[in-house]
Amino acid sequence: MDYGDIPITPYIVKLDSNPVGFIQHYKVNEDKQEEFGYSTNLNVFGIDQFIGYPDLFNKGIGTIMIRKFIVYISRHNHVDVIVLDPDITNIRAIRCYEKCGFIKVKKINKGVSRLMEYRKRHR
Repeated sequence: MDYGDIPITPYIVKLDSNPVGFIQHYKVNEDKQEEFGYSTNLNVFGIDQFIGYPDLFNKGIGTIMIRKFIVYISRHNHVDVIVLDPDITNIRAIRCYEKCGFIKVKKINKGVSRLMEYRKRHR
């Protein structure tokens, strides 16, 4: 997503005190919210994340990381919707996000990404 002048809050993800990944959140700006089809009176937050070591893929770490992050940002911000935009070919990530309660909304970025959203009603 294009962040422009949006403040981003980054975090290092640790497993057993070792850094293994990265996750961040930001409030989606009004122009992007409208582009995505959300009312500008909603508080829409975007998240981005990755696990930095391929040998840690497919172990459930991403699912745990995202579920905990959803709880964290929901407690510390007034959040109506959380969005992310994986590449449509990243099936592993899309499955992970679905396990965390995200649903597919639509294709974006000229069809190369999929907008996915999380709302409390999906949990």
